[in-house]
Amino acid sequence: MSCELKIRQFDQSEWNQLIAESPDLCLQQLWQYGEAKQQIGSWQTVRMVFLQNEKIVGAAQAALRLIPIINMGLIWLSRAPLILDTETENKDLLTAQILEQLKKYWVDQKRLYLRIAPSFSFSAANEQLVKKLGYKMTTKNQGWTSYKLDLSLTLEVLESQFRKNWRQCLKKSQDLGVKVTSNGTDEIMRTFISDLESLIENKKLKTSATPTLIKAIYDFSRNENTLQIYSADVDGRHLGSIIIAYYGKTGFYLAGAVNEEGRRSGANHNLLWHAVTMAKSSGYRWFDVGGAHPINTPPGILYFKQGLGGQQYQLFPEIEAYSPGLVYKLLNRIISNKR
Repeated sequence: MSCELKIRQFDQSEWNQLIAESPDLCLQQLWQYGEAKQQIGSWQTVRMVFLQNEKIVGAAQAALRLIPIINMGLIWLSRAPLILDTETENKDLLTAQILEQLKKYWVDQKRLYLRIAPSFSFSAANEQLVKKLGYKMTTKNQGWTSYKLDLSLTLEVLESQFRKNWRQCLKKSQDLGVKVTSNGTDEIMRTFISDLESLIENKKLKTSATPTLIKAIYDFSRNENTLQIYSADVDGRHLGSIIIAYYGKTGFYLAGAVNEEGRRSGANHNLLWHAVTMAKSSGYRWFDVGGAHPINTPPGILYFKQGLGGQQYQLFPEIEAYSPGLVYKLLNRIISNKR
């Protein structure tokens, strides 16, 4: 496949300019996420754009981890690539060209192990494409799977999509007088982090949205209004909170922590529905429940999120490419499992 694309790494000032020119994409949130990951771990954040005839047509953010001395390592891209002109008729072709160029740049030239969580959906055609380009799927499980609510619909239509017991739990919460408020103060964030730490410890949950990561994202986004915390209380007693991130045209459920009384009183249902209504009233087009994978999401959380209704979507499983040789096979086993 011929390709006129070029890859160029970006510094912060150039990336900020791109953010200003493409407000509908989640580039600002990508920057915050990358800075947070870099601060709390051993990853180096790399940002790049894709040029076609010297025009920027796409962008991606990557996490890089190198092994000292041997100068080998892993470059990992999540939800990539982002195509700047989402309405272009050549989006599929452009995506294929970018994937081809990523492999040439990071594997053939830089000699790194490349792993990508693609931004495109799972299909037989895409499966054939990644194989043709020299990639392999890292798992046969489904890729990122979630549900999106179409906020162009009326609240009445959205409510009609609830599972029956979901609607009952929401009504119970409302009848009990559970109140939901929004706040973005440091004190509320500290309370949320404490709630989340307790929930993870008590339920032995495994989550990528760790308290440390969320706190770091909050610190980098405090002046951007891209995160919102909703808290539930009844008769002065704190029941729990959820945190919502706003990416482009989408409100995204990032994490939640509701205590035992809150779960009994349906506060988790009240919180999530309140977040949906606020996203709609603020002009967002979609609300994403933040992951509902049939295997990787704990059954109780999966059942709760499915109860809200919405449209299921599934992204392509993670793909990988690397040079032949024992060292790269070892990198595949060691580094990718510790990212």
